[in-house]
Parts: sequence; structure tokens; C-alpha cells
Amino acid sequence: MTSARGVNNFSGEIIMYVEMDFNSFPESALGRISGNNLPRGGAVLSDKVCELLNNIPDCVLMLNSRQEAIFGNSSMLDFLGCEKSSSLNSRKFGDILSCVNAKKAPGGCGTSDRCSRCMAFQAFEEARKNHKATVEYTLARPGMEDTIFQLWAIPMTLDGNYYVKIILRDISELKQKQTLEHLFMKDMADMAHALQHKLDLARQNPFNREKMFDDIYSLTGEINELIQSEQDLLAAEENRLEPQPSDINSYCELQNASRDFKPHLDQSEKNIQVKEDSDKVFFQCDKRLLKQVLRQMLRNALEATPPGETVRAECI
Repeated sequence: MTSARGVNNFSGEIIMYVEMDFNSFPESALGRISGNNLPRGGAVLSDKVCELLNNIPDCVLMLNSRQEAIFGNSSMLDFLGCEKSSSLNSRKFGDILSCVNAKKAPGGCGTSDRCSRCMAFQAFEEARKNHKATVEYTLARPGMEDTIFQLWAIPMTLDGNYYVKIILRDISELKQKQTLEHLFMKDMADMAHALQHKLDLARQNPFNREKMFDDIYSLTGEINELIQSEQDLLAAEENRLEPQPSDINSYCELQNASRDFKPHLDQSEKNIQVKEDSDKVFFQCDKRLLKQVLRQMLRNALEATPPGETVRAECI
């Protein structure tokens, strides 16, 4: 028995299903059915719909009411390193993506004590209520960097059967860019505050203005360097940055990086100290990029250090 029907989902797309009774087909006929079939679910996406979904650049995964996959488009297969969509059949969402929490749970995806806090799980539960859900989902996999997705869960019902179309868009680079922009604005605000503080001191203490003006000049130089480093990052993201290697002394670079933070430590009651017996390593590197890395490392250390404590830096 075969019947076909179209469903208009929330995004206005037309999804075609072919309902088939596999018991009514001889084994030879089943062999000619598209590799996207799902014998356990009893639903087969038409070849035309599979072609349309495969042309979507985002990852698309079709799930049944048990959170089991019935189809993954080409982008999904490329992300997973699979050749055929049929290899995903009857596997749950987290198991397909090799989620670290699903691997730890004896029952796989949905059975870990952390699954209730998973944004993908919450989106799926929202779709159960016939509501379209959009969330940010962070995929943690063993031995790999986390991947951040924008995830859409779109519910569909056909002849009493429940389905969810999952769309995944990798936004890891976008989130990283937003983080860098946030750090840039934070650094600019800190430097502007330090500059204002030095100007106030110079106004209140006219007898020490020469020293204050030296500090102000140094701060304005740092602001220019910070703006240049942000421009370098943008150029690197667009593959426009040309590295400029130069001879580097690790001890000197640590000293310079720690010295750059000195004007910002006056009111934090924290300190940075470069160990005198630190190894002096000589190598070639782009000094601009190295300085950015060192600044970020020292910033992270200072933020994690309580007032009154000292951050000690060394090269080993």
C-alpha cells in the first residue's frame, strides 16, 4: 500500500512523504527503494525532496517521534564524514553527532543526567508541543573543539505521525568574532578610563606633569596598537594578513607585554612579575600576533587572580 501527501511546514517549504507498507513489497523491490528509506519508521522521503534538502547549505536532519533519524542531507553527511544517509537511520540525534554526554550515558542520547539541560533536547521538547524552536546549541565531542550551532527545530505531523526537521548552522566563527569584538571594546574602555585617570592626576598635580604626560603618551600609543591589532584580526579572518616574521627574544617579549599592563594595575591591587630566571628562547615570529596572544594570556591570568596577588610569567 502506497500513499503520497505534501506538508507545508512553518518555513513555507513543501515536504513530500511517501507512506509505504514494506511488508507488501518483495525483497527485490525493497532493494530498489532509495537509500534514504527507513524500514522501522515506515516513511520514505521522495527523491525530489531529498534533492531539494541536499541543495540546502545548512545541515538538515529529519527525526521521527523517537528522536531517531530518517534522513540527513549532503551537508549533514559531510559534517559527519558519512557517505549514505541510510547510515543514520534509527540513530538518535546526539548519538549521530557523537555528543560526549550521549557517549557517557548507557542509553545514549536523552538518557544522560545532562540531557535535560541540552539546548537541542529542549528545542526538540518544544517541537513536541507543535512550536517551532530556535536555540544556540553547543556540541561537545571527545577530543575535539566545541562547535556552536544555530539550531531550528520545526515540527510536522503527517497522518498522525510526528516528525521534526532539525536545521543546524555552524556559527562558531561568528561567536568567536563576537567574543573578540567584546574584548576589543573592553580593552578600549579600560584604556580610555586609564587615560582619563592620568589626565585628572595631571590636572590635580601640576608639579609632576612631565611624568604624567609620559604615561599619557604611552597610553595613546597602546590605543593605536590595539586598533591596529583589531585590523590585523579582521585581515586574518579574510585571508588578507601577510605575516611579517622577525627575530624574537621570549624574555624581552614577556617583559614588554607585562609592562603594557602596568598602567592598568594601579587600582586593581594586582601585579605582574616576569621571573628573572625565565628561559630566553630566540625564534622568528610575527611580533604583532605574538603580542596579541601574550596580552590575552596575561588578561586571562589577571581576571582569575584575586586582589593583592601577583601573576608570574615565564618561558620554559
